[in-house]
Amino acid sequence: MPESGDVVKTWPGIEGLAESSKVPTQIYYEGNSIKWGFNIPADKKPLRWFKLLLLREEDLKPPYIDTAVRNSAYIKETREALRKLNKSAEDVVADYLGLLWKTVLEAIRTVLGSAMDGQPLRVVLTFPAIWPVYAQHRMKAAAETAGMLDPRVGAEPTKLHLCAEPEAAALAVMHDVNGQPVEVRMKI
Repeated sequence: MPESGDVVKTWPGIEGLAESSKVPTQIYYEGNSIKWGFNIPADKKPLRWFKLLLLREEDLKPPYIDTAVRNSAYIKETREALRKLNKSAEDVVADYLGLLWKTVLEAIRTVLGSAMDGQPLRVVLTFPAIWPVYAQHRMKAAAETAGMLDPRVGAEPTKLHLCAEPEAAALAVMHDVNGQPVEVRMKI
């Protein structure tokens, strides 16, 4: 079994570029088409920092968010784009996670083949340690909407865990023990 993080290194749009274990957290809507990550043309203006907008407007300030972040162009542009698209931050996070999840599942299947069938999956999504509980619930709801917990034929249900980023960093340095479920770590 590959070590955690070794499964996905090529992403849609990265063809011909160096491999990357990370994909940019950005999304672009064009009509009925959604582009994300490396797949967004350079001349387009993608939505970024949309996960931060899972926080209520009144919480986009210290202690949850630095004032400079709250006033950043990315936050302002993304908030305006959400209004124009008639989408919530949760909708956009769900769209992004859905595309990411589909790609990750395809990559795991490519590496493991039929060995993936029936395997339980455990997904860990991270969030800033200081986030309030309601924002964590919004992240979980977006993951569910994204289809991350949809049943897979012959497999136990996928388990979703939310984890504060400092805890996730500590856990990421630990080695997986043989026989444990395949773990997919996603930081968006």
